[in-house]
Amino acid sequence: MLLIPFAENAFKHGTGYVDQPYIDINLTVKESVLVFKVKNKFDREADTSKDESSGIGLSNVRSRLILLYPGRHELVIQTDKSLFSIDLTVNL
Repeated sequence: MLLIPFAENAFKHGTGYVDQPYIDINLTVKESVLVFKVKNKFDREADTSKDESSGIGLSNVRSRLILLYPGRHELVIQTDKSLFSIDLTVNL
């Protein structure tokens, strides 16, 4: 349930109004370390029309990570021009 919001957001914001959509999702587990990466193109102008319930998915995931994996995870979210990316590492 922790990974689903990232994939959903990639499809929600990485397709539709985006010129030449791009989504890259990568999941690996090695020696009890889970690494999950998602990258997608997005259109800043199309994302400005969010309603008041938008944006709670990422904050909910952050809260779950703190509760379930305290001190054993790292979540990096970056936005660069028209590319959104998340890098999540969890020590299982």
